[in-house]
Amino acid sequence: MLGGLCDTLWAIAYILIIRRGFKDQTYGMPMVALLTNLSWEIIFSFIYPYDTIQVYLNIVWFFIDLIILYQFIKFGKQEFNKIPKDWFWMTVCVIGVISFAAVFSVTVEFQDWYGNYTGFGDNMMMSALFIWMLFERGDLRGQSIYIALSKFLGTTAAFASVSLVFETSFLLRFMYLGVLVFDMIYMMLIYQKAQETGISAWQRV
Repeated sequence: MLGGLCDTLWAIAYILIIRRGFKDQTYGMPMVALLTNLSWEIIFSFIYPYDTIQVYLNIVWFFIDLIILYQFIKFGKQEFNKIPKDWFWMTVCVIGVISFAAVFSVTVEFQDWYGNYTGFGDNMMMSALFIWMLFERGDLRGQSIYIALSKFLGTTAAFASVSLVFETSFLLRFMYLGVLVFDMIYMMLIYQKAQETGISAWQRV
């Protein structure tokens, strides 16, 4: 039940990211987090697939993330306008390869066949990068408090589910705490930024 709740809340977060991205003509997931997400989904959908129904949900997430990748390809260059076009694509390719290698290496090194360490590590990194993206843009394009909230609640459900099935390590607990702290800060910053622009954060879906 907790796993299903996690999947539902994360799917909501992805859909809201896509919706906000098309409305604001931008991408809503930071580049490194997006490429790491895709790497995780490729590895645990096709290379080391789960031996449970979760593998099908991983595949669904992969195809949803491809839409976010499309948004990044379509709108990303305008966000990185200080980088020459050739360097932009080379940077994306290099980061994509490194992200995949990092997820694969941690998986093999720790025998982490369910992607717990890489999943929560990616999650914590994503939470931190959302804060960076908000400061870098200086506005709420591609972002909303509902994205942050559904992501946080989905991660909480995932951590509860993992805690019931596995013996959670100190590292996993630390990474979940990192997600908690970063997501709380991010939601407060979104609320503050919305107030500065004279809109309600709760009306911006």
